[in-house]
Amino acid sequence: MVFMRFMNERKNKIGFILCIGLILRVLSLFYFWDMPLTIVDENHYQAIAEHLINDQQFALESGEPTSIRPPLYPAFLSGIYLLTGGIHFNAVRIVQIVFSLATIYLIYLLGGRLLSEPVGLLAAFIFSVYPSFIFFTHLLLTEVLFTFLFLLFIFFFLVFLKKKENRIILFAGVILGFGALTRSILYPFLMIGLVYIAIFCAGSFSKKITWLALFVLGYVLIVGPWAVRNTILQKSFVAVDTTGGLNMYMGNYEHTPFNRAWTAVDLPAEQSWYRGYEALLAGMTEAQKDAWASQQAKTFILNNKLLTLKRDLVKAASFWGLEREMIGGILAGHYPGLEHPVILVFITLMIFGSYVLVAIGAVFGLAYHFQLKRHDILFLVILLGYFTGIHTIIFGHS
Repeated sequence: MVFMRFMNERKNKIGFILCIGLILRVLSLFYFWDMPLTIVDENHYQAIAEHLINDQQFALESGEPTSIRPPLYPAFLSGIYLLTGGIHFNAVRIVQIVFSLATIYLIYLLGGRLLSEPVGLLAAFIFSVYPSFIFFTHLLLTEVLFTFLFLLFIFFFLVFLKKKENRIILFAGVILGFGALTRSILYPFLMIGLVYIAIFCAGSFSKKITWLALFVLGYVLIVGPWAVRNTILQKSFVAVDTTGGLNMYMGNYEHTPFNRAWTAVDLPAEQSWYRGYEALLAGMTEAQKDAWASQQAKTFILNNKLLTLKRDLVKAASFWGLEREMIGGILAGHYPGLEHPVILVFITLMIFGSYVLVAIGAVFGLAYHFQLKRHDILFLVILLGYFTGIHTIIFGHS
């Protein structure tokens, strides 16, 4: 009641929420201060960042340039290290706190634009206190940067749908490009954006052509140079990275786990996706391996339709399921001190309780506060369907 009364006063509301978010992230930073990297992906991004600084090469190993990861996050890390004069994980965590706070503000703006200011405030408050979002602020992973760029793209795209200004759709294309270079799942969304503009944006034929061209131009200005670099390196077209086909195959072959399909990456050698193909793969480039894996996955799906359907139902549920990364990390011993039973139970209840409250609240919120315009609804449904569909086909990771 006190919180809702404060919200209704509409004085200093978003500033108050940002302060809460800042306090929680700074307090948790004390625990993560000087903590080494424990996750494989963190170490990959860090290795590439160091090679960017030392060798001016995008590589996991010195002298072996790669396309295995999208480039923006390693570049983000190396930029921070150059500015701070050394490898400082804490500096990255501090910068990510700033991006996380900016995301809170973006959520406030989006909620206000789509529904109402109170909805924007409540959504911003949820994000500011949600345990997993606080946790990811301190990991050297793409989540914080990608979430900011993704929401920034949505914001400018929605602004364009209302104002129909050329500079806005150009900027939306630029932001989409940066998002795609952070996580490659976003790069095919260019086509969906183009179709949406062509069909649902009111305007003359010449205006639509201009908007489509500007959207593509903004995107290509960002993604294009990296795609050219990859294509030259790999001797075949690679837009962002060379993991999409591999991930798809690991999520769709005979030994893919029925539950937690993403754990296929940890299966023993005798059940690995490359088992029996070692000699064939040895002579391939990264891009060739990725294309081969994609074709293998498609063949398996076509030959095992019923099994694939069963798996996909589980993957779709997993995608919308409780996020367990922090709990899993504690159980794996990555975060000393948090494995104490009392602390672990408390964190588990916090994450589980937060997830349940947000999930139920979202359903009731849509049911009782459904004031979106038709095109806004359609755009959000497309976004949800896009990410759910891709994760359902591949891993279904939460």
